Amino acid sequence: MRRWRKIGPALLAVCFLASLSGGTVYGYFLHRNHLFPYRLLNPTKQQFDPWQSPWFRMRYGIISAFPVYADVVMLGDSLTEGADWRAILPGIDVTNQGIVGDTMVGLLLRLDLAERTDPRVVALMIGLNDLLSHQPVDEVYAQYAKAIGELASPRRCIIVQSTLLTRRDAALNAAISDLDQRLAQACADGKCSFVDLNAVLGPEGELAADATVDGIHLTARGYTLWRDALLPHLGACLR
Repeated sequence: MRRWRKIGPALLAVCFLASLSGGTVYGYFLHRNHLFPYRLLNPTKQQFDPWQSPWFRMRYGIISAFPVYADVVMLGDSLTEGADWRAILPGIDVTNQGIVGDTMVGLLLRLDLAERTDPRVVALMIGLNDLLSHQPVDEVYAQYAKAIGELASPRRCIIVQSTLLTRRDAALNAAISDLDQRLAQACADGKCSFVDLNAVLGPEGELAADATVDGIHLTARGYTLWRDALLPHLGACLR
């Protein structure tokens, strides 16, 4: 007991300093976008390199090492990863393959992980981080179309969910609307099903205030509206 009285305060001080240091380091990486890398660009190609992101490498490794076989794969970026889809879609066999900060480049690198789950449905929603990084809509659409083509299978439904509008600048929302119009047209021939989430989440031309926490990411109401728009398409695919 006497010994603890001597070393106890010192040990607590060491633990406190270690926690403080850890928090400082975490905050630095968060602030510098090393953990959530919306702006990690290759300076020569001006395109996101997903392998620079520890978060991408971690999520890729986990999804690869522990594949979940499911009827439905939710595939996308932070908007997808941030949701508990098994709770949002009760009774549906679903797995979450969203990755925070991901772009079309990262998505194309991991389509095999989605294929590995042997899904009946792949529900896609991505593209915002590309447009935030000022990638041309033509390029983002071409990569999106490539992803749809690689995922396509006679026994699988591809559901393309519109890239969500934001409460940021008008130019960004104009680019998102342009991309969504092209995606809707790409699905018009029946190779995919297009879900216009913005019709319910952004009917006024920007993401509804009560649907978002920061102008991009969603509230519980936002995910409820997403779910309600998606369910009829899932039902048609899973009959």
